[in-house]
Amino acid sequence: MSFIGQYLMPFNNPNQELRGQLYKSYLLLLSQKVCFFSSPIMLKYGINSLSTPTDPNAYFGYFLSFGVFQCVSHVSESKKNQLLQKISLRSWRQISTESFEHLLKQDVAFLFNTSQRERLFGLYRGHQAIEKNCRIMLQFLLPIFLDFSISTSYLLFCFGPEFVLSFFCTFSAFTAFTLRTSKARRPVIRKQKQLEKKADAIISETMANYYTVKYFNAEQKEK
Repeated sequence: MSFIGQYLMPFNNPNQELRGQLYKSYLLLLSQKVCFFSSPIMLKYGINSLSTPTDPNAYFGYFLSFGVFQCVSHVSESKKNQLLQKISLRSWRQISTESFEHLLKQDVAFLFNTSQRERLFGLYRGHQAIEKNCRIMLQFLLPIFLDFSISTSYLLFCFGPEFVLSFFCTFSAFTAFTLRTSKARRPVIRKQKQLEKKADAIISETMANYYTVKYFNAEQKEK
């Protein structure tokens, strides 16, 4: 966890360049979310200014702000994804280097008493797990947390605490429903995967046998 933490929390990373990339990616994520939520608000005010014209130039500013927020949101998201891809590749490279350095420091008896294939497969699975956790945290959990925080703040300051309470109740009910549905679907999906693997094995075996029979012209020996 401490190794993953240095790729999630900028102040835990000793590398100055990587720390700057993390800070920049978080700032881009924040600007993308703020602009994403601000653009429909500007569109709303622009439409309201057209229906009740008080200042003839007001709607122009609102629609211009809407376009600017949309552009900044898309550009920030693109730049953020590029930075996160670089961070993921860098973490993968460092994980691989440290893992193989640790493996080379092991006793010779350990290397001879274990299968090389199992060692490499175990390292690969560990690398995949760490990289997956970094990607989920940076590209899924943190954006959801920002969406939730900005939505709650907007409802609180613009509409009052009763709307925030309604939002929490709706979100909690949706979360409970999603978790319950996912738990019910999980054994069905697991069984479906098992049946698909079994069918794939039968098809592969059948095609291999068919190819062997045709190759040796042994149709008369088929049962």
